[in-house]
Amino acid sequence: MNPLEHVRRRWAPVATLAAAEIALAWGIAFVATAPLRRALASHPRGLDALFESQGRAWLDVARLHSHALVAVGLRVGLAVAAYALVSSVFAAFLPALFASPPATRSTTILAASVRRIPTMLAIAALSGVGYVLAGLSWWMSHAAHERRAHAADDPRVEAFWIAAALVVPAVCVALALLVADIARVHAMRSGVGSLGSMRRAFSSVRRAPLRTLGAFVPFGCAAAALAVGPLVIFPPPGQLVSGAVLAGVIALHHGTHVARVAVRALWFAHLAGRVAIELPDASES
Repeated sequence: MNPLEHVRRRWAPVATLAAAEIALAWGIAFVATAPLRRALASHPRGLDALFESQGRAWLDVARLHSHALVAVGLRVGLAVAAYALVSSVFAAFLPALFASPPATRSTTILAASVRRIPTMLAIAALSGVGYVLAGLSWWMSHAAHERRAHAADDPRVEAFWIAAALVVPAVCVALALLVADIARVHAMRSGVGSLGSMRRAFSSVRRAPLRTLGAFVPFGCAAAALAVGPLVIFPPPGQLVSGAVLAGVIALHHGTHVARVAVRALWFAHLAGRVAIELPDASES
């Protein structure tokens, strides 16, 4: 089935997932900042005071309401742990949605996603190797650029090392994301563990590396642009803006998030179709 048609038929679960992610972000922000809101309840600017006068309000809060900062730290730590667990369910939901028969109920898919939390966490941890390699490649390219480009005093050599410092880490990150996504689809479709899913994902990429990476690039670039782009227009903290402007910016952020989830849904629909074709050849577990 065409990925766009597949997503169109399952638009309700995809929209529900986007709404759940937005609600989760609002809930974490509300819970984590509650102690600060109470500490600054009497201030006319509220939380915005923290970003004014070079952040001097932070010193006042630390001096007069140190317990509020401790509470924020604890709540943020708990929120990060809760977000990791819930995000694992979200990470499994789209692969499970498009790897399941069309008649499968959303509640059944959600239950399967919850059961696969350990596998999703393990896949995320294993894919972290790619991010480590990206950081190492950036550091090595940057160090080589510092040693050789200035010594050669050649703009072309300097441009080469700058490009290497950008391109090589980007490829490492793209491969880590790609392999992790394919592994998630295998895990949800076949029920294999994290190591088996990663082996199948690497095998899939190895069979057709250029075609696989080429299919991922437009989806990945679109999702990254939708995730990072709205940050450019968000008003700086402490800047006075009207309620209408703030509401418009928040609506834009939520709209781009929904669009990003839709792009991810299209990508997983594409992967599910591909894995369905490759599955007879995937015998590892």
